Amino acid sequence: QIVSLEKLENLKELAKILAPESFARDKLNALLLANYNLKALLMELTNLEVDEATLKSVEAKMKELKKKTGDAAIDLAAKSIKCQEDAAAFREKSGSSMIESAPESPYDMATLQVEGKPVAMDSINFDVQFFRIEEDSTGHSTKVAKFVSQSLEGNGNSGTGSDPSAKDVSGKAEKATSEQTKNHKLEGTLVIVCTCTHKMANFVKGSMDAARAVEAWNQLFPDSHFRTDPISLLKYANSKDEKAFNVLTGATYGSSFVGLAHFLEEVGDPNKTKGGDGGDGDGGGVGETMAKVLQEEATKELMLQEVSGKFGVSDEFTSTTRNMVNRSTISAHCSLICMGAVPDISPSTVQTFAMSQAGSSTTEVMTKLNAINQGGKDPGGAGQEGAGAQLGQQFIEMEKAQMQASIDAMKGSDTPATIKVLDLDSLLTCFTNYLNIVSGKDGASTTGGGAPINFYTRRIDKKAVAKAYITQFYPNGFLNPSGGGGGGGGDNSGN
Repeated sequence: QIVSLEKLENLKELAKILAPESFARDKLNALLLANYNLKALLMELTNLEVDEATLKSVEAKMKELKKKTGDAAIDLAAKSIKCQEDAAAFREKSGSSMIESAPESPYDMATLQVEGKPVAMDSINFDVQFFRIEEDSTGHSTKVAKFVSQSLEGNGNSGTGSDPSAKDVSGKAEKATSEQTKNHKLEGTLVIVCTCTHKMANFVKGSMDAARAVEAWNQLFPDSHFRTDPISLLKYANSKDEKAFNVLTGATYGSSFVGLAHFLEEVGDPNKTKGGDGGDGDGGGVGETMAKVLQEEATKELMLQEVSGKFGVSDEFTSTTRNMVNRSTISAHCSLICMGAVPDISPSTVQTFAMSQAGSSTTEVMTKLNAINQGGKDPGGAGQEGAGAQLGQQFIEMEKAQMQASIDAMKGSDTPATIKVLDLDSLLTCFTNYLNIVSGKDGASTTGGGAPINFYTRRIDKKAVAKAYITQFYPNGFLNPSGGGGGGGGDNSGN
């Protein structure tokens, strides 16, 4: 692939325009890190009970550093505005057409081979943050997108090696979070950002097709026409020309993984399904559901204690109630944005058991209690109360036996049913698979992979084209041409 000289120069010029902003951002990041380190140092000195004078000196330096950090932030804001305006103007001025034509590659396609070499470096930058929604969800998606953008841009490769790619990924993250916030009541969002560079670089090996090289030269430099007569070839082979074109010969690669887990917290009976008729996760009626469940369980417990001749509630009920109040059903909706690798998105397998409900409803309890009362009546009345208490205790033992039998049946099941679900565990499994891919495990290609972040080019001038032409068409000298020498798409006319 022939690389446009104009585009290379435009990229160099654009890098110069954006350099002040990059330097200002690096300066601010260094000062922020210094603030964190000094704050940790001050806490350590306080724990060590260092004298007050030393602590005050450190605090004074911290204030001075905070002032410099604020100045650096203002400087970054000013340079960002100016650099982005200059970059936008430059892009508009040097903007190219969406449809372009370019000469064919000067290499012989039949001889091209891609070879992977470990000339780069494996690296990983991993960051995880949880963004909680306190009251108002406004701005939540913007915070997530800002964190993703800063994490990608701060690594130097942005997953694909360019600032526009980082903005594209952060824009997708903002859109996904905004949709979740709009449709659900979120507790918060867990953001996983990981960027990697790959040590394997790909290089193209092959022989140059001299006829194609001459044709490409004449298209790129019509004012410096390449002639293929022997005299001109010898002249080109022993001269130095400033003009040249570049051919893409290799690239290094990187990749990025952005995982979003949007949490919905629903508190309720753990034995029930998610609240709400439609399961929309909006959290509506959660408090009422909890109160209703606790009321039913308390009524059931009091009736059982009454027929057994006891007072109050049992310790088991107290423990169960406390666990129910403290337990919340966490639902998570996951989003994935990956560049440079396609990890396996596999659902998690959950085992279920076909069994009847272990417990009894309040209605069933009342029915059984009425049967006990009727059966425990003593016409003589002498042992009525004692018989009722005895039957009540038998009823409790029967309920315990039923529950134990249900548990034993579940443990002893040899054929559990399985269902597949996509959940937070699926996202973490997907992340593990991504790391295996970029590290070369799981059958990953030895020639590398990912999105290109750096490129290798070969400069081909008139001298190189002439030598290739002589080697291909005049291997035995100009008096014994081979392969149709003297043609090859060039111009055999005299000077």
